Amino acid sequence: MLLVSGSIAAAPAVSPRTLEEVRSAVDRGRWSTVDSKTAEALRLAGPSDDDTVWELRIRRGEALSPLGRYAEAKEILQPELPARLAHSAIAVRRLAALGVAALYTRDFKTAAGYFARAQELAEAHQPFLLPNALLYRATVDPAHADALLQRALQLARKSGNQFAELNILFKMNHGRMVGGHQYVAAIHDYQTLLQRARDLHYDGLVLKAEGELGWALRDIGDFEQAAPHFERAVQMSEKTGAIIDRVAFIIQIGNTAYDRGDLATAERQYRIAYPQATAVQHSQLGFIVNNLATIALETGRFDEARRLAAEAEAVKKNMGYADSLLVARLLNSRIAADTGDYEAARKFVEDVANETKNAATRWQAQVQLGIVYAAEKRSDEADRQFRRALTTLRDARSEIRDEALRLSFNNEAGESLSEYVDFLITRHRDEEALSAVEAVQAQTLEEGLGIKASRDPRTIATQTGATILYYHLGKKRSYVWTITPDAVKAATLPPRDTIHRTIDAYVRDLLGPAGGSMSRGTELYRMLVEPSGVRNGRVIVIPDGRLNVLNLETLVVPAPKPHFWIEDVVLRSAPSLQLLGRQPQAQKSAQSVLLIGNAPQADPAYRALSNAAREVAVVAKRFNRAVVLTGSKATPAAYRGASPETFDVIHFVAHGEATIENPFDSAVILGRDASGYKLFAGDIIKHPITARLVTISSCYGAGKRTYVGEGLVGLAWAFVRAGAQQVIAAVWDVNDAATPELMDAMYKSMNAGRDPATALRDAKLMLIHSKGMKPKYWAPFVIYSGM
Repeated sequence: MLLVSGSIAAAPAVSPRTLEEVRSAVDRGRWSTVDSKTAEALRLAGPSDDDTVWELRIRRGEALSPLGRYAEAKEILQPELPARLAHSAIAVRRLAALGVAALYTRDFKTAAGYFARAQELAEAHQPFLLPNALLYRATVDPAHADALLQRALQLARKSGNQFAELNILFKMNHGRMVGGHQYVAAIHDYQTLLQRARDLHYDGLVLKAEGELGWALRDIGDFEQAAPHFERAVQMSEKTGAIIDRVAFIIQIGNTAYDRGDLATAERQYRIAYPQATAVQHSQLGFIVNNLATIALETGRFDEARRLAAEAEAVKKNMGYADSLLVARLLNSRIAADTGDYEAARKFVEDVANETKNAATRWQAQVQLGIVYAAEKRSDEADRQFRRALTTLRDARSEIRDEALRLSFNNEAGESLSEYVDFLITRHRDEEALSAVEAVQAQTLEEGLGIKASRDPRTIATQTGATILYYHLGKKRSYVWTITPDAVKAATLPPRDTIHRTIDAYVRDLLGPAGGSMSRGTELYRMLVEPSGVRNGRVIVIPDGRLNVLNLETLVVPAPKPHFWIEDVVLRSAPSLQLLGRQPQAQKSAQSVLLIGNAPQADPAYRALSNAAREVAVVAKRFNRAVVLTGSKATPAAYRGASPETFDVIHFVAHGEATIENPFDSAVILGRDASGYKLFAGDIIKHPITARLVTISSCYGAGKRTYVGEGLVGLAWAFVRAGAQQVIAAVWDVNDAATPELMDAMYKSMNAGRDPATALRDAKLMLIHSKGMKPKYWAPFVIYSGM
């Protein structure tokens, strides 16, 4: 028999079917499947140098990093490929996978080097993989990310690479949300991406899109809708094996429960995350253990709290988190103080303030010392420490130049402030406690308006002609101060979590088909109003926490016959006492209006307002001079160019977008011009106005993020900051069918000589008495006073 050299090709070491299954699983982000299939195939292939074996090794390396097995990934990816594969697709994938492994271990410089080489190789030899390579480069090159992603998207679409296209769109949308804070539009695009990913059975992107939707909804304050997305992301991560993402989303579910005061659920979620985070040395492991220790302390399990606190300290030390080690001492001090070992409590904390470079850690240490001294009945020393903490807060804040950062800075002081307030109230120093809260109340707003004077609360009550209800919600207990021309008196309310849960349940009721629970409305009235002693008349509320999203007019007075509190009071809100106390401007008559809205739909994320034209018409007829900018003329540039400072009233008929992450990016949604279609809060404050009233007849015009001392920050805050005397804005989604009638009645009442607060109440009572309308139609609108 003749033997012909090379006439019979050797059989591949891996079957084509297995290779296709692995490739499909990689494309769809099914990392557990990739792991199991490549492990078995490589075992069967043995030491073969076949091209398919090399591909399986690299595919396996791609899967191991998302599975949290970074060392294994690097080990399998590190060997150089044979020369015959130097320019192959698998060579590009190897470099990209090495870069991803470096990213997971936070070695960004090494990652950038691998991604640059992957791009160079793809440019020269593997154009189909170039979109992926450009996407990886964009993750480590933020300065050129936009250009890299645009090019990547163009190439992916041209080549028909749908998986790459979706990944690139996802990355672009993530940048849109994080960098541009375009939350509502980002949510809309994530929903579109999620559906496309499901259609392709692209599990890896379904996981990411569900998680990002959760984050986006959380950032605009919609916690209820965020939670199911986090839960589905966790479920998908279990299917794909993406443990790093899984741990992050489990932590987020726990954080949400903790914020609601549901410690049992929070602890359960942290305990689920703990072994998984330990297995991969997740960057949030110290955070998990620290939170478990905190919950153990708050539920009286002191031995367990000590053990967990020691473990948290060890984890943070191992990971090199120096300042977190100092925070661990604060936790140990709390444990010692709660078990009566005051000497140990002092020793744990007294050096922290001197060692830390972090202002937040320093004032927390000063507050903790104050707590220890108070427990030891050393009141003078406790008082000095609490005051020192507030001074540290103010000094650190004064060094921040960015106005948005100054807003969020005060949130770190919330619990510290509550501890001092508790200390003062228990010693019957009600007015001093009020002064402590007022010291940080609306600082950013007052600075912007140049308010420096500190006026007596009784004088301010006299000047406004109203009783002032000033709320402060604390973790252990809450307070309301009733301020009249004659007295300042504090009353104790339930803890913040109790109030928040009851408010959330009532707001859900109000917005639901039933229109509100009278019993829950009565419960809130008794919880929030009865302790103040106020029954009727003109009332100004300075709210705190989720009181900002509750219109107190909807509370139910139980006797003599159950009725909404709006029947008894003329209610308005204000950010602070001192803002109310500034020198009043001459009250303008409402003769002129700048009316802007009913713009063409600029983005599918914002539905058309079917009744906008009717509202424009009914409002315009109530004024002697009306400048109306509608349709294509209703743009951000048109508002700025219309001399808004010359009008008595400014009225928007448009959607509003409120963000929780950065309220300066809250916006009125108008028509598109060269600058876009959003009139941002950050732009609004740059253009001073003197309007008697600004009305934002839109969804969530009040804003969503509650800052310590600043109230609900968003569009209403921005217009007050710009100089408006009063602002009407919505705390809930607005029903645009009922709004034109409400606005027409309000401006008619103003023309009859009523002030805006009374006119708004008149309009609401008209809807209640003549139309029988439920609160969800009239209660979204709240009036905010700039003086």
